[in-house]
Amino acid sequence: MVLTLGNPNFPGTPEHVRRAGRLLLLWLLPYFALAIIDGCFLPLLVHYPTPFWAYDITKIVLIPAVYLLFFQRYLYIRPDSYFFTGRRNDFKGWELGAITFWWSLILYVVYFMGETLVDLLLVVVFSPLHWMLSHWMESPDFSFDYPTMFSYGAVLPDGRILRAVVAIFFSITAGVVEEIFYRGLLRQAIAAILGPRAVKTYIIVSALVFGLAHWEQGSTGLSNATVFGVCAA
Repeated sequence: MVLTLGNPNFPGTPEHVRRAGRLLLLWLLPYFALAIIDGCFLPLLVHYPTPFWAYDITKIVLIPAVYLLFFQRYLYIRPDSYFFTGRRNDFKGWELGAITFWWSLILYVVYFMGETLVDLLLVVVFSPLHWMLSHWMESPDFSFDYPTMFSYGAVLPDGRILRAVVAIFFSITAGVVEEIFYRGLLRQAIAAILGPRAVKTYIIVSALVFGLAHWEQGSTGLSNATVFGVCAA
C-alpha cells in the first residue's frame, strides 16, 4: 500500500489543476502569515478584552468563512475537498467515530510529548557537533528554550460557566479551522502542484507552518505544535 495525498478535487486538465493549486496556495499564504505575525501583538491584546475578541473572532471565524465561500465559488472546493472523508468511504459511521476518537487521543498524548521529542532530537543531532567543536574552540552555551509570551488560558474569564463556554469555543474553532487550513486545504494545494505522491513535502510544510503559527506560546508550544502537526498531517 502506497501512502498518497489523494487526487486533488479540481476540474480540468492537469495544467488547470496545477494552476488551481498554485492559486489556492497563494490565497493561503496571507492567512498563514497572519497566524505567524499575530504572535507579536497577541500578548498586548490580552489586556484589552474587546480588541482581543474582535480580532480572534475575525481571524478564526469571519476570515475563514469568507475564504471557504470564495474557494467554493471560484475554485470549486467543497467541504468534501478539505475533509479527509466524504460521503463515499469504506467506513461505517460508528467505525469512523471510533477511529476518530482513538486517533484524537493519540494526538493529544503526542502534543504533550512534543517538547520531549524535539529536545531528544536536538541532543542527538547537535551533541556530536558540540563535542567535536569543543576540541578546537570554546563554544558558547546556547539554549533553544524561550519563555511563553501568550497563552489562551490567560484570556479565559473567571466565572466557571463562561470559562467553560469560552474554552469550548476555542476548542471547536481551533480544531475545525486549523484542520481545514493547515491540513485539508494545504493538502489539496500541494497535491495539485506536486502530485498525489508528494506526501513528505506536505507533512514537512504543514508541520512547520503549524508550528510557527504557535511560536508565541514559547519553545514548548512551538515544539508541541510542530510534533502534533507531523502526526496530524
